[in-house]
Amino acid sequence: MSCLLFKWTLFSSSSLAWLGPMNEGSLLDQNGKPVAWLQGSGPSGTLKPLKPLKPLKPLKPLKPLKPLKPLKPLKPLAPLGGYSTLNWQQWLNA
Repeated sequence: MSCLLFKWTLFSSSSLAWLGPMNEGSLLDQNGKPVAWLQGSGPSGTLKPLKPLKPLKPLKPLKPLKPLKPLKPLKPLAPLGGYSTLNWQQWLNA
C-alpha cells in the first residue's frame, strides 16, 4: 500500500482514507501515536489530531477535440482590370 503526503497529513493513495499526521519525522496514527519514523529522527507523538477533510481526487483529463473539417478553397479573384480579350492562340501569335 502506498500513501499520499499532503500538508503533513498522510492519506491512503488507493482509498484516500486518512492514515494520520506526520510530526517531526514521525508518522503518527489517528490518535497521535508514532507508527514509524524517518531515519535520523526519533519517535515523537502528539495529542490526538483533528481529522482533516478528505482530499479531492484529480479530475480526469478531457478528451481531445476532433479536428475541424478543412474549408473549401476560395475562388480566385478576377485580375485587376479584367481578363485579356485575346485567346490562347491569338496571344501566342501576337
